[in-house]
Amino acid sequence: MKAFPILLLYFIAPNFNVHGQEKDSVDQYVIFEIADTGAEPVGGMEAIYRWISDNISHEITKSADTTSCVALRDGKVYVRHVIDEQGRLIDPKIEIGIGEPYDSEALRLVTEMPIMWIPATKDGQNVKVRSTTVISFCTKRDHGTKRRRKKNEP
Repeated sequence: MKAFPILLLYFIAPNFNVHGQEKDSVDQYVIFEIADTGAEPVGGMEAIYRWISDNISHEITKSADTTSCVALRDGKVYVRHVIDEQGRLIDPKIEIGIGEPYDSEALRLVTEMPIMWIPATKDGQNVKVRSTTVISFCTKRDHGTKRRRKKNEP
């Protein structure tokens, strides 16, 4: 009777090794930083910039004056998100913010963005990939940049 459990173990143990040698497909829970081909928005980045420009709160952009733009990282909010295997933008979070109301407006814009993405691929399969969208609340004229005169100019 003692030989039965040992004999049973002898026949079952090799099966564990067989399953361990199978090549798995790309893990569905892994989120890549870099893939073979990156995720791209349908319509290109121009479509994203156009949508943001059309939907950004103009009251917030008007309140971003020259002083705040220079002091607050040029008025840029970095929103980190994931593009899933179907091309949906999910899990947006503020990566680098400049404070309220800018952070919440940037998060709102990215969350409500209706643009689908062409998913990233790794080894021929669609995969999840991290991406960042940068939203600027300041225009170039708000940065206090002026044309500098040369020494000899009046």
